[in-house]
Amino acid sequence: MAVVTHIEYEDANEVVRGVYEDIMETRKTDSVNNFWKVLAFDSELLRTTWNETKSVMGSG
Repeated sequence: MAVVTHIEYEDANEVVRGVYEDIMETRKTDSVNNFWKVLAFDSELLRTTWNETKSVMGSG
């Protein structure tokens, strides 16, 4: 079985924290769901995926 790592805010690098903060601000929430935490193993993948989906995810 595959094991994936969830990158929590406290353990994240500067790039990942920036994306997490943007996600929380955009979605008007105080948490980031596991989908984003799993993508954060690769900060560039997280950033790119968020930037491409941000307009449709929005605050709803």
